[in-house]
Amino acid sequence: LDEISLFLDGFPNLRVLPVGGEVAAEAARIRAVTGLGVADSIIAATAVVEGFDCIVGNDRECAKRFADTPYLLLDDFA
Repeated sequence: LDEISLFLDGFPNLRVLPVGGEVAAEAARIRAVTGLGVADSIIAATAVVEGFDCIVGNDRECAKRFADTPYLLLDDFA
């Protein structure tokens, strides 16, 4: 756990957010509608609830299934 904390500390603009009831409910809705896995649904729900401009990742399937928030694929920029 200490190693993970040290790694994450290297990203000054990174915020780790709690998963509360609102995010959990939105994740359940997204999972039911899109068929995304639990982790991807929680990420997408956090983006919706927190009003993020986009999701940054490298999962093309997630990008296809979840269209409510723009998804920036890292492969498109490398």
